[in-house]
Amino acid sequence: MKSPTDYRTLAFLCQRLVNGVYGGNFPGGLVWLHMWNVGADYLMPLGWRIVEDMRRANGDQRPLDVAPAQIFREDETLDVQLFLMTAFGNGWPGCFVPAIGDFIVEFRSSHRLFFYCEKEATVKRLCMELKAFEPQVAT
Repeated sequence: MKSPTDYRTLAFLCQRLVNGVYGGNFPGGLVWLHMWNVGADYLMPLGWRIVEDMRRANGDQRPLDVAPAQIFREDETLDVQLFLMTAFGNGWPGCFVPAIGDFIVEFRSSHRLFFYCEKEATVKRLCMELKAFEPQVAT
């Protein structure tokens, strides 16, 4: 699936991934960045500032290059949405792994998202929630 580039649509995508897929009951999860120094030179420092300020607000002083992963509790839905928006918007590759573990989202610097699921029911649920983004199912 292609990740949107405009702010409003990107916000909607992240909201659907975090809240919509689980019916508003985000189970917590992990975002793990593979690279954070790619993208436009004028965007990178902004993305770093957003993510690192979020972390500092929660007592984590480590920069992205030392700790490129972040665990989110179930009550941190806005935090994970903001983290994902920043990563998607900057084209930082990585993975989003919800705590329930029925799917993984791999996001790439090409602004493409890939969903890996074990169950067909999960694929159907994701396709329904993300219908506005025209996901394609690989066979």
